Amino acid sequence: MKRYRILAFGLILAFFGQAGTAAPLLANVHSISPKRTPSKRPGIPATQAPTKRGELSRLWHEAGMAYMRADPVAARDTYRLLFKACALHQTPSAAWYAAMAQFGIARTSSRLTDTTETRLALLNALRGGFWNFDVLDRDSIIRNVAGNLWFDSLVNLYKELRLISTPTWAAQQPLVVLPASDPIVAKRLATLSPTMSAGLRVLLTHYAVLTMDSTQRSMVRKAQVVPLDEFGALLHEKADARQVQLIVALHGGCASYNEFARHWCRVADSIRTYVLVPAGNIRYSEDMNSWDDNIESTDESVTAALDRYEHWCGCQPDAYIAGFSQGGMAAIKLGLMHPDRYHAVISIAGLLDGPLPADALSQAAQSGLRIYAMSGEFDSPTFRASLEAAGRQCTLSAIPFKLEIVPGTIHEVPRDFDAHIAGALAWIQGHGAPQTAQSALLKSSR
Repeated sequence: MKRYRILAFGLILAFFGQAGTAAPLLANVHSISPKRTPSKRPGIPATQAPTKRGELSRLWHEAGMAYMRADPVAARDTYRLLFKACALHQTPSAAWYAAMAQFGIARTSSRLTDTTETRLALLNALRGGFWNFDVLDRDSIIRNVAGNLWFDSLVNLYKELRLISTPTWAAQQPLVVLPASDPIVAKRLATLSPTMSAGLRVLLTHYAVLTMDSTQRSMVRKAQVVPLDEFGALLHEKADARQVQLIVALHGGCASYNEFARHWCRVADSIRTYVLVPAGNIRYSEDMNSWDDNIESTDESVTAALDRYEHWCGCQPDAYIAGFSQGGMAAIKLGLMHPDRYHAVISIAGLLDGPLPADALSQAAQSGLRIYAMSGEFDSPTFRASLEAAGRQCTLSAIPFKLEIVPGTIHEVPRDFDAHIAGALAWIQGHGAPQTAQSALLKSSR
């Protein structure tokens, strides 16, 4: 993949050199580094430690809050800080945040009619793997400020790069997030970090991980996120693994499933659960995915991942399905399609694109399905309205439904995510054990 990025960069330089345009942009291009080597960006010491845990998500939240307040200057300044902070981390989260920060800078700069920085940030976002061309094509302000010819030439070049590079992308295997205390994590730690002190290669408690320094905690988190086949190969060493409850977690649109999996580490620790994180079946770049609007296609992809998990465990787990944003919409629909497999649905900053099918609601009610939805205080009113409408439908169909408004949040995963998930599960489990039934929506999709 690296050679294709170098090729694309060379083509971009050649194009702009011949066109004689965007000279201020090209004067600064040398300061942009590939996303896989963030610690080598000039001006930021690679050895400097991150300032505090959760710094990237905090800056992302603050930039979003500023954008929501219609303050593009403050939002752009915060996105710049976020991009710089990503240089201090070598994680999937940092790679995703870096690309998204550059897209945020492009959006805010275009709203400020700053052509030079709009172009620079757009180029940097594309080089970082932000290849959701549908989103870019729909943003008429970025296009107009960057210049139609400039914009089309750059985006079309990266569309060609995607076609060329797609066959080289590594397969995206579903991930399993384990509690830090799981013996599999201790075994992986010994492999991932032979030099790590023997004291860490023991059963790790939730509290112990939270009190570690950033380097140790990062290593533990890496060991907690296991490719599904590797999890299956190690599973025989833990006889009671199949008895642990499972949450199937669907990331949002235009997301990194590697980054999304990291959000679930503290959840796995605090409530002792396994979390299965499949990659979206629409793939924009090597590290960015979404879910197909066709729910049957999404169902096929998610069900295949769950089937593989069950194959390794040798039984059907005590399973729940959760999702963020676009993944939250998919989770609600899949919960209605499979009330025989999922006890309940947890939607985080979700939305719906229309009313829920009445026949599916009736069948799901008989199975005992429950739905817990979260919406940020400052999330989209349209998104919240769609959830409120779904709640009214569920109530009429005798399906327990709760909508939690999370204070101080926008369209994001809450910072105290583990506490919210624990609260959701407590509410869900307080409504009795589900029965087995198969929904009409599932039958009609076959």
